[in-house]
Amino acid sequence: TSIVDRYIQLDSQVTGGKAASASGSEMTDLAKNNFATQASAILNSATQPVRVFVELGGNDICNRATTADLYTDGQWETAVRGGLDVLTEGLPNGSTVLLVSVPRVQDLRAAGIAKQTSTSGVNCENFWASYDVCRIGTAAGADLPTRLASIGVRQRAYNDKLVALAGEYNGRALS
Repeated sequence: TSIVDRYIQLDSQVTGGKAASASGSEMTDLAKNNFATQASAILNSATQPVRVFVELGGNDICNRATTADLYTDGQWETAVRGGLDVLTEGLPNGSTVLLVSVPRVQDLRAAGIAKQTSTSGVNCENFWASYDVCRIGTAAGADLPTRLASIGVRQRAYNDKLVALAGEYNGRALS
């Protein structure tokens, strides 16, 4: 259930849509419905929202083949700024943009293995391999500890960038 669906369930006066979202989207990659593209779609929708939730980032990690391919701080910041600039310049005054943190994909494998070894009857390793689920974070291998540590460093760095940019853009709105 998405955030907008949960708000609608809680309050019948809330409306919302997910037309700008798409599975597999990334914050950074223009070819993968990036943040700036989604922000433009939001502004071009029939009804402009006054609250926007930005839930991007996990695919920016999961769609990489190796940790060497993870986006740098500069690439990440440029992508976030690109989307925030589109939204802050186009949304009605008084609108809110909420940045949701990048998920801890480095914990996905451990959580799945714990579930798999429980009485759930789910074979997460087969599921991950069959459906190509976040291979950088779920694939076994001798490099797993190093890979997961590198993913954790990037995930925290991306979230630190989100915190800094949220403060910066909030400061602009208040001035």
